[in-house]
Amino acid sequence: MTQSEQKNIQWLVYRYATALDAGRLDEIETILKVAQDDVGLDQIISEINQVYAEEMGLTPMAQAVEKVRRMVAKYFNDPLEIELTPLTIGDVAARMTSDQELPKNLRETSKFLLRNPTTLPEMLGLREIRKLAAKIKIVDDKFWRSFRETALQMMMGRGQAQMVATRSRRTKRSSPLQDAGEKPNEIH
Repeated sequence: MTQSEQKNIQWLVYRYATALDAGRLDEIETILKVAQDDVGLDQIISEINQVYAEEMGLTPMAQAVEKVRRMVAKYFNDPLEIELTPLTIGDVAARMTSDQELPKNLRETSKFLLRNPTTLPEMLGLREIRKLAAKIKIVDDKFWRSFRETALQMMMGRGQAQMVATRSRRTKRSSPLQDAGEKPNEIH
């Protein structure tokens, strides 16, 4: 790899990370398209996605999830429990089928997968997508590109929701003042 190619990958990785933080889906999509043709970049992006999934509350989406969690807790007087089942091909197909921004032919293709219970791997790189394509026998690269992008967005959103719920449960357990109806920062 030339120094110029290495700098280009570094720039794309930087752009990808900042786009994730800012929630700029168009830029994320553009970089993911480039990564489809570059196995090294694809691997780095997979690692970035894993790190983001492990961190707590760093993106605007996580803040929105936290706001919803607080609202639900307020109205139902119970911490929000989120038990997530593994993401399946059918789950992603359902999202794609309802996404009116996708071309009609991609939405139609996804309808064939609505009842597919196959669990997606945690790391959804190009290699895994190619295995799915061969197993399912759908040979449309545009479809699989959209499928992967949708799956990654869903995985990140679910991971963030789970992290927020876990943080909420830990906060509730570790704060005896809240059980007594007091606010933690309140001075008596």
